[in-house]
Amino acid sequence: MIAIVVAGCGRFRFDERGNAAGVVDAPSADACSRGAWRPPRNLSELNTTGDEFGGWVSEDGLEIWFSIKPTSGQSIFRARRTSTTVPFGTPTRIDFGLSGIADDPFQSDDGLTLYFEAAPLGSVTDFDFYVATRATTSVEFTVSRTLDEINSAVQDTASAVTSDQRTIIFSSVRAGGLGQTDLWQATRSSTADRFSAPQLIAELATTGFDCCPSPSSDGSSLLYISTALSPSNMRLLISQRSGNVYQPPVLFDPIFNSTANESDPTLTRNGAYIVFSSDRPGGTGGWDLYMAERPCL
Repeated sequence: MIAIVVAGCGRFRFDERGNAAGVVDAPSADACSRGAWRPPRNLSELNTTGDEFGGWVSEDGLEIWFSIKPTSGQSIFRARRTSTTVPFGTPTRIDFGLSGIADDPFQSDDGLTLYFEAAPLGSVTDFDFYVATRATTSVEFTVSRTLDEINSAVQDTASAVTSDQRTIIFSSVRAGGLGQTDLWQATRSSTADRFSAPQLIAELATTGFDCCPSPSSDGSSLLYISTALSPSNMRLLISQRSGNVYQPPVLFDPIFNSTANESDPTLTRNGAYIVFSSDRPGGTGGWDLYMAERPCL
């Protein structure tokens, strides 16, 4: 969640290289040819009169992680369901043993590592990144450490990693950027190592709002939120990478870009589900979670 613009910053997670319309070209992970996206559904069973951000959905569509921002504070929640044909059950607040607020959960591909950010209660500028781990997916996460090597003294939000967890991309208002918030990345040789010093992704930096990155598994594509192509609204943009250079971004699939603001998208690895936040009219609160499905043909 970025305080400069009242919105969350989230993730769009996908394996295959997508085209400018947000269509995945390669076969999906479950060897299913996907049809067109169905219209996004307001997740009214989860939304409140507050704001819901940071949605992450499992590949089978049965588990969702997100944050709820009421009048004060902000916490990460998890909700489950037994079938994709029924609503999600009552969300459970995840207690990481931290005092303050937490946002933007992002799980590794194996479900054993969770990246998120937290800040002292009442702060909108002191978000730092944390890592929580677990031995198996049947137990809860436990905070293992802060990512001190990439945290700064100002606001750092919305981290996402590639499949090998050797590259992390995030948003920050730290010095050296061009706009309200910019995209930065850091790398490491293995998951046992610390990340290198973060570097600005200069080719995607603008004087506006660039946030909420989601790299493809191999880092060849990057989906993120920006005001670059629409200064008064946040839009989902996608950039393809040629070598080590990101190419000029284009708008992602128009079915998810409304005349309002969009944020915090996550696409499952098999291309079946997408969850995102929007402040479009007709919601329960200021920002609501929406989910869409792309069924097999």
